[in-house]
Amino acid sequence: MARYGRQSWAQRRWQPERMALYLFTVAGIRVSIHVFSLVLLFFETLSAAAIAKAAGASIPSALGMLCTIAGLLFLFVLLHEFGHCLSCRAVGGTADDILMWPLGGLASCDPPDRPWENLITTVCGPLVNLAICAILFPFLVYNGVPALTLLNPFGEVWRLYATTWWPIAFTFQVNYWLFLFNVLLPVYPMDGGRILQEILWFRLGKNRATRIACNVGMFVAAIVGAVSLYNQNLWMFGIMAFCFIHCYQTLQFINAVYYEQAGAFGYDFSEGYKAFDRDEDERPPKKPSFLQRWRAKREAKNRQTEADFEREIDRILAKLHDEGLASLTNREKRLLNEASERQRKRGPH
Repeated sequence: MARYGRQSWAQRRWQPERMALYLFTVAGIRVSIHVFSLVLLFFETLSAAAIAKAAGASIPSALGMLCTIAGLLFLFVLLHEFGHCLSCRAVGGTADDILMWPLGGLASCDPPDRPWENLITTVCGPLVNLAICAILFPFLVYNGVPALTLLNPFGEVWRLYATTWWPIAFTFQVNYWLFLFNVLLPVYPMDGGRILQEILWFRLGKNRATRIACNVGMFVAAIVGAVSLYNQNLWMFGIMAFCFIHCYQTLQFINAVYYEQAGAFGYDFSEGYKAFDRDEDERPPKKPSFLQRWRAKREAKNRQTEADFEREIDRILAKLHDEGLASLTNREKRLLNEASERQRKRGPH
């Protein structure tokens, strides 16, 4: 507290470099909210009050529902981002910051620069939402909500079943939307685009995988953005515009780095014609096939068996030298004969 002096609560939490307010810290992860999120909530509150007044409904009831919906959305998006952060730490990376902004959440994760660790960090965010859906699904089905209705991403279950359980139905639907939206849309840097990039990373290397993911992301973002604009869905259009710009900037950065490393002509001629054959990015070693792994195991086992046999023969020969032939058992005599037969087949060295 001493370092803040007599600053107010808002001054202590204001982050001017990010236009955000610091909220709290959990498990060493700082959570902040962008000021535009608060502005958006303010205008949504005014809109809900105006609609309720025009419809002759209770304004406090409408505002209460709006606050409940906003709170649940904030909670589940935040849990999604915590899934990214905690899994990133679990694989040896660092993650200490989450920013909640109008288009969702941004988790600052820095996993090790390997595909498997990055894939785990990405997948664990949507898995949090899927786990919540798996917990609530049996409860809602038991209380009369048809399973097919629940699994329909375009059906507003919480409106169709506006009972005392509507927050639970809304919770299920929000997490179901978050899971499908993040996984099924291959738009980088959203989870679906990152999953595509990280799967390709195993075979193609990071550089080529990121190029492909960005090109696919720009194509999908352009289509979804155009459809969203046609349907006047500005929130979805904003997300697609952000992703399109991010993909474009990432491609420009990759091209600039490669151009700088390769030289003015785009190739490194210091290695002669080998530079044309070399990939832009080092590929990870190819995983051996099942047959190759089986052969390697069999060869290792044969080598171990042969080493054990030779050690046993050395022991029998030492016993024969010290105690004579009469001290050998039938098994030891049989092994000694087998060793002699092997030596005879090999011939003189």
